[in-house]
Amino acid sequence: MNSIIANRIYNLVAEDPAKIAILNLLADGQWHTRFEVESTAKDQRPTVGLVGICIILKALQDADAELFEMYDNDSGRFYRLNPQRASMVRKIVNHKIKHSKEAQTSSAKEFKKFKERFKTTRKNDKDYDEDLKQFL
Repeated sequence: MNSIIANRIYNLVAEDPAKIAILNLLADGQWHTRFEVESTAKDQRPTVGLVGICIILKALQDADAELFEMYDNDSGRFYRLNPQRASMVRKIVNHKIKHSKEAQTSSAKEFKKFKERFKTTRKNDKDYDEDLKQFL
């Protein structure tokens, strides 16, 4: 049963750095506010918003109904991983982080490609745009 749940979570996380970051945050077993979860995901994928966070959490909860514990109080909603699932999620997150091709967002990858192209053209041609110097 646990291997089925682990495979569901593993496949759901896939190569999405925001999902990996959320699970990595929650894997410590502490209670985290919705704002902490949101800022962690935004660090990896800046375009994700509150609706995106809720969709990610709902999809993870659909994969395993007992994955999260939640409670609401006057200061907001709090999340943490179920202590029985924490070790399994830590293994999944560590495997994803170690075996990811690059631990970068897609925009960071595109910028890295641009930077490398710009450096190679700059070696050949010394006349380059002064505005682009700030990125190097």
